[in-house]
Amino acid sequence: MNPPDGYIIRLASLNDLEALTRLHCASFKPDEHVPMMFEERYVRATYRWQITQESVYVLVADEGGEIIGLVSVSDGPYTLAMLKASLGEMILSLARHPSLLAKPLLWKRLFRRSAGDNAQADAAAHAPGMAQLMIIAVKEQYRKQGVSLSLFGAANIESRKRGSRAVRAGVYKRNIASQQAFLKAGWEEAPIFESEDTKYYISFLDATFRDELAYR
Repeated sequence: MNPPDGYIIRLASLNDLEALTRLHCASFKPDEHVPMMFEERYVRATYRWQITQESVYVLVADEGGEIIGLVSVSDGPYTLAMLKASLGEMILSLARHPSLLAKPLLWKRLFRRSAGDNAQADAAAHAPGMAQLMIIAVKEQYRKQGVSLSLFGAANIESRKRGSRAVRAGVYKRNIASQQAFLKAGWEEAPIFESEDTKYYISFLDATFRDELAYR
């Protein structure tokens, strides 16, 4: 999994927790990413959970000890499990900033649904072998240099090793740059999962899985 550009891609450990948290907080804003609404301590708690879960892996692009990119993938749906694991930090954040409860964006993101046939979308999302890309981020000064493509490729390899047959990911509709990055990496649009503010993409690791899902 080592690309030829001076950095390596490896599995993250708890030793990387602070660097992962800093990269995440530098890459997203509270008005576009729910975990950021709950501040840095909550973000840190989510990464601690990701690193320590057998059903999740986090890969980092490491250049001489500096983490310049990350991608995390769950073997299946993860939202509720991660929320439960990080609930304590969420409650503390809400206690410090109760006005968060009045933000429509928070509830909209927590309870968003697909715009199409919900039963069919839920069945596809929970199909055995359907992994979920949770987050991908690259340090600003390293963007447009192929780091994200390396992370996408490494994630496909790792997910295939873990028995996944496809990986899906959601991208906010206003994030055109990320949408283009997924397409450049060979991912396909998956309209069945689309919500009011999010588009979805799938990377098929098993060519027969597309026909088995029959989601088109």
